[in-house]
Amino acid sequence: MNNVNVNINAVNANCGIIRQIGMNPGLAGKFFTLSAKHAMKDYKKIKDSLEANPQNQELFINRPIRTFDIKSHTVLSQAVESDAAGNLKVVFNPGTDEEAKAAIVAGGTGFGEATVEAIKKALGSEDSGVIFANGKKLLKETNDLIDGEIAWIDSLINRLQKAKQSLETSKTENAMKVNEYYNALSASTPKDSVTIKGNTFEVAVEEAE
Repeated sequence: MNNVNVNINAVNANCGIIRQIGMNPGLAGKFFTLSAKHAMKDYKKIKDSLEANPQNQELFINRPIRTFDIKSHTVLSQAVESDAAGNLKVVFNPGTDEEAKAAIVAGGTGFGEATVEAIKKALGSEDSGVIFANGKKLLKETNDLIDGEIAWIDSLINRLQKAKQSLETSKTENAMKVNEYYNALSASTPKDSVTIKGNTFEVAVEEAE
């Protein structure tokens, strides 16, 4: 990597930490990044359309449904650099599109752990720079996030199914009320026979059974 200013004394003083980070994930290993996106790809398009037309009565959800994507990155090269303040960092894939940096903190442990704070930071911005070395832990935490969205969807589906059943019940009950009247009307209406004689009508009425 060009123009990397390495403080060899700082490197020597932190060799154990640098080795820990440098070996994990290590060359040919992988580190991971996390991002969020809409599970309903046309959410924004539909939302904007509804907001542009307040008269539209289409039902729609009140927030986007998020899904969470883990992306893996292979470590092809590594370097150690220090910034102007003398802070050391391990750089994975320096000078490439998949460059990532891990700060070296004296006494620090658990590099790349999928903590709640790290995940929140990673999801806060596409350029958060947060990387994860523990893919299994990240997978578990990500699945928990996705399961939370699924539970929200299942709850919504349950409410909609109950509302749908209420609508179907209304159709059935309304039909019964209306048909009951017309069935009674038909059953109680006498059968009339009309004979036309001259300019008068004679109506013979048969009693309903």
